[in-house]
Amino acid sequence: MKILVANVGSTSFKYRLFDMTNESVLAEGRLERIGDTQSPVAHQIGDYKVETEQTLPDYPSAIRDVIARLTDAQTGVLTDLSQLDAVGFKTVHMRGEPGTYALTED
Repeated sequence: MKILVANVGSTSFKYRLFDMTNESVLAEGRLERIGDTQSPVAHQIGDYKVETEQTLPDYPSAIRDVIARLTDAQTGVLTDLSQLDAVGFKTVHMRGEPGTYALTED
């Protein structure tokens, strides 16, 4: 069972991909200062580690970046997202976005 856990902050996105069959971390990373001109990015799968800066104007861009890294043909640990059994989120309420929101299939 593979579970992706995401911690979404006001300007950051941190994640870990767990394989629960042996309770190991398959991948982990962090994307900081999302929305700035340059965002520090760190990603690690086993001994493969990359630290760089890139433009991440918004959270959809950050999520696409993480998916691309996890499913990369040469360095990824997933062939596609169907291999994920669950996704868990830890969120921080952002300034100016009060309240609780329900996600629906619509």
